[in-house]
Amino acid sequence: MTTSDMIRQLCEKKNISLAELCRRIGQTPQNFNKKLKRNTVSLEEMMLIAEVLDVGYEQVFILSEGEKVGICKEMKWGDFYMEDKNKISSQVTDVTLSAAGSLVGFVIGGPIGAVVGSATTPTTKLAYQLICSWNDRRKARITNIVEQAFVNSGRSDEDIFHELLENSEWTDSIISMIQQLVFTDPELDGLFAGIMASAIRTGDEHERNRLIVLNSSIKGLNKVQVLIIRYIYDNGGKLSAVNISKMVNVPELELRNAVRDLELRGMIIDNGEEPTVWKLRELGLAVAKAINVLEV
Repeated sequence: MTTSDMIRQLCEKKNISLAELCRRIGQTPQNFNKKLKRNTVSLEEMMLIAEVLDVGYEQVFILSEGEKVGICKEMKWGDFYMEDKNKISSQVTDVTLSAAGSLVGFVIGGPIGAVVGSATTPTTKLAYQLICSWNDRRKARITNIVEQAFVNSGRSDEDIFHELLENSEWTDSIISMIQQLVFTDPELDGLFAGIMASAIRTGDEHERNRLIVLNSSIKGLNKVQVLIIRYIYDNGGKLSAVNISKMVNVPELELRNAVRDLELRGMIIDNGEEPTVWKLRELGLAVAKAINVLEV
């Protein structure tokens, strides 16, 4: 039975559609179906599926004497366990089944998968489980973004990694792009995946550098700020503060910090008069065009 068969059978037994499963794990049906067809669902994604469907999951080696060494849902991905709890190993390896997942695991790291021993308090164990759960979700989300970028670039994983090995500057840039995903609004994942895919796809060094700068410039933006840029762009490149407030449905006073942040980033500039009118600058225009093309 393949991984794809396992997941489909599990959905049938839990009486949910594959589309609903995708929603729960934060992936698009289109992207997840590609993984199912290629059998590239990562270990951490399997653990996440088990978590959202409230089922157990184990991947084990069974030794000749019957002892088991493997991975179980309760200890999260990367945690080795043995049936004899007194022989639990503190040595762990971050194992994933996809190239993108492996890359993300190395880049953003995570809590070391050492099992909390009997000397710790129940509260400490709960805190450990909470951090592991949060880290699992974060890694699964970022892995999904990078995998989307790999697939949409039209290049093979092997081709991408060969270029990274041969070009240290590009390696530094792609790692930086992945690290920035930790601090981004999940609602903008499509935008970041699109920028990364374009950067991987292009053979033009100047275009790639432009995309790297664009990616860096939108780090930390939230959905409301992206809407502001889009609405200004859709209205000819300038829009009054009053109309921006109405369009994003946020009071003008409460919107001030978000707008000023865009100004400090060099994306918009006001007219210096009352009533205030905001206009896109060159960087803001580039971001707006990227948003428009990717339909974020």
